[in-house]
Amino acid sequence: MDGLSGLASGLDTKSLIENLLSLDRRPISSLNTRKTTIQSQADAYRALNTKLQTLQAKAFDLTQLNQIIARSATSADQTKATGAASSDTPTGSYSLEVVSLATSTKVASAGGAGNGNGIGGMGAILTGADGPSTLAALNTAGRFSMAVTSGTFTVDGQSVIIDVNTDTLDSVFTKINVATGGAVSARVGNSAPDGAGFDNKVIVSKSGGGALAVGSSGDGSNFLKALKLDNALPGTDPTAPANAAVTSTGVVGTVLRNGPLNAANFAQSVGLGNVFSVNGVNINYDVTKDTLMDVVNRVNASTAGVTASYDSVQDKVILQSRTTGSGSITLDDKGGSLLKAMGLANNTTVTGTATAGANAVYKVNGASFSATSNTVSDAGGVQGLSLTLKDVTTTPVLISVGVDTGKAQTALQAFADAYNAFADDVEKYTTSSNPKQKALLQGLSTVTSARDRILAVMNTPVNVSTGSTGILGELGLTSGAPGTNPVSPGSKGIRYTLDATKLAAALTNNPNRVAEITGAIGNNGVFGQLNTFLRQTSSSTGAFSTAQTSAKDQIKGIDEQIDRLNKRIDTKRVRLQTQFNAMEKAMAKSQSQQSAISGMMSRSQ
Repeated sequence: MDGLSGLASGLDTKSLIENLLSLDRRPISSLNTRKTTIQSQADAYRALNTKLQTLQAKAFDLTQLNQIIARSATSADQTKATGAASSDTPTGSYSLEVVSLATSTKVASAGGAGNGNGIGGMGAILTGADGPSTLAALNTAGRFSMAVTSGTFTVDGQSVIIDVNTDTLDSVFTKINVATGGAVSARVGNSAPDGAGFDNKVIVSKSGGGALAVGSSGDGSNFLKALKLDNALPGTDPTAPANAAVTSTGVVGTVLRNGPLNAANFAQSVGLGNVFSVNGVNINYDVTKDTLMDVVNRVNASTAGVTASYDSVQDKVILQSRTTGSGSITLDDKGGSLLKAMGLANNTTVTGTATAGANAVYKVNGASFSATSNTVSDAGGVQGLSLTLKDVTTTPVLISVGVDTGKAQTALQAFADAYNAFADDVEKYTTSSNPKQKALLQGLSTVTSARDRILAVMNTPVNVSTGSTGILGELGLTSGAPGTNPVSPGSKGIRYTLDATKLAAALTNNPNRVAEITGAIGNNGVFGQLNTFLRQTSSSTGAFSTAQTSAKDQIKGIDEQIDRLNKRIDTKRVRLQTQFNAMEKAMAKSQSQQSAISGMMSRSQ
């Protein structure tokens, strides 16, 4: 509508209209200033309320008995036992003797796992009878921990070349002897001549002693690794002690951990079953799909209360109770034979090597006690005394229970810090050093009233059970230098400090009195009262939240006023534009008529 602006009159009517409307905008500017102030006040109330909530949490902590009356239990030898004490543990010294630790029940695969000769692990074992068989055939039969490959390996610095398709185990042993000039021989161990523990292992022996090295970084065959000789430690030949020797670090013939159960090289058939139980909990399996490690993991994920593991060195499965103390592990093949193949059980009879769990046995001040766990509560009948037994003792260990002032000191200092932070903000928002500029919340009583109420509670004596009264100053919490009396409530600049020495003395001399003053005992304590007041004041319906809600409502009202004024200004702008456009049109018409008259007069002359 301002397309004709100034064409006839020569006036900048657009600027003229905005200048006229500027007077109408002045109230909007004042309202925006007021809105900013109210928002700042709301932010201040929110900040103060956060400080109050922190203060309330610290006051609540001081109503908890374990924060005020705390005990420490110190062990003279923490390698044997450690201790902890509750607030009601009697102070003093206790003599501790650890006779034996609690152990858990354990069942491991029986030797041979049903091989029929009582040796080895769960897999088909390697024996001297396998000597005439080719390495390829032994690979197929699962006699090695992994399939042997063709190539070269090194013994005592000499290379030995093997072909798994043509070489037998005996021929490889012969090649070792020939390559080393008869100095080194190899054989499959046997408990009869070699002693227990040598079955299902290979012994490489060097006559005359001296160092015997096996393996080289350039080896192409994994023969030594498959026979568990690559990391073997040096020793002597069990049947010829003068000879140097290395022996397989574990049994050679083992089950395949990651192959299907029915093709995992078990010495005994795993059968066609699909479930067994541990402590009455069913463990499902599929012999055509699941591996040994699948079964182990399934037991561990169950509620059977045991931890299962596989020992690859001994080729055994181990089940161990998760809890200590006397007890048993019950196993049932449920008509299958997987547990039997693992050397653990045949139906409900545990055939594995079982080690029964035992209770811990200890003495306190000479009196004997027993516990199912190595972590003992109310140890030796001492209320609240907890002990963690770590090792058997040869001489008594002194457990000292004393007053722990640290918790109370930390809690009281945290409260003092929280109050001082709140007081700082109160003064920031309610006082001003410039008489011409008021503070953001100056003159508003909500804030100062809360502060004065807090100070009044903190400085009012409370009744204690002895018939007397107590004050926070007794605990070392004062509003002046440590040890001075608090000043009157409402005074500016009050801040609190804690005298830790005075607090420690109060806790040592009469801890119950301290707990009554704070409110950890009874309902009349200082911090019990403060907790109630602060919880109400800082809640969503408290004075500070109410002030924020009021500010929000005021801002909403101001926004509505500004919206109405802007609409009124927009309406006035349209009216003025219409009036100025009409004026421009009239002036343009008048100017046109004058031009026509002037033209007529010029022609008539």
